[in-house]
Amino acid sequence: MALHNIDTAVFSPDGTRLALVGQEGTVRIWHLATGALHTVRTGRDHPVRAVAFAPDGRTLAVASIGADDEPVTLFDVPTGHARRTIKPGAHGPLSLVFSPDGHTLAISTGGFVGLWNVDLHDPAHAIRTLCEAVGTTFTPREMSRYLPDESAETGCFRR
Repeated sequence: MALHNIDTAVFSPDGTRLALVGQEGTVRIWHLATGALHTVRTGRDHPVRAVAFAPDGRTLAVASIGADDEPVTLFDVPTGHARRTIKPGAHGPLSLVFSPDGHTLAISTGGFVGLWNVDLHDPAHAIRTLCEAVGTTFTPREMSRYLPDESAETGCFRR
């Protein structure tokens, strides 16, 4: 499969996906086994400057070219939804790299490198933490209404 107008391509850590970066402000995730292609919308009109997969492959850090204070956004790869935004400072991000454990993101900003704690828990962990904090669980009806993409394995489900 030949793809055109691609500036950068980055493999996921497990080698099953390829992040393709073009000039139109989007990142396309190509699932190599199936050939499926889905788009992560950055929400900005600026071209993407840098991308990096977290070691678990679930998070993609994206930095755009634009104003010097351009943020870095962390996207959930399966859904394409933004999970967190980081403002690295006065200089625009030039490159991104995750630490091997995925808890830290290094952002190079033209002569400086900032280290950011990006310890993002998986959704099931966040749901369990929430349920423990409020001291309750969800009924099947509540699960389908409020957590339609989660299964009973989240630890918050009661029959």
